[in-house]
Amino acid sequence: MLLAAEVFDFEEQSTYSLRVRSTDLGGNHIENAFVIDILDVDETVGIRANEDQAVKIYPNPFTHAARVVFPNPQGETYRMYLMDLAGKIVMTREEIRTSQFELQREDLGKGYYIIELRGKQVYRGRIVIE
Repeated sequence: MLLAAEVFDFEEQSTYSLRVRSTDLGGNHIENAFVIDILDVDETVGIRANEDQAVKIYPNPFTHAARVVFPNPQGETYRMYLMDLAGKIVMTREEIRTSQFELQREDLGKGYYIIELRGKQVYRGRIVIE
């Protein structure tokens, strides 16, 4: 697994090259070069028809709790999925019928997460936990 200190940004650089070397206790080593191609993705938060339908998360980054706000004027039922960068679901929340709720950190580690709200529509956003 490769962990980067910064988020890769296609607009800044579309390709990164790196060399990885591993040495065992006997002094034997293996070395390989890798190229990382960065995808140009839509960086808007949420899936929306216009600007006032965005998923809003504040504060973001957060340490203890954050408020999640999304358009749900009719009080439809939504389900929240919080996923890590590998796509593993690390938290769910059922029966969301309001247009905002508080997301508690609980036992989540520091990092970058994707939030998805599924109901009549699907909304996505990004959350950073410090």
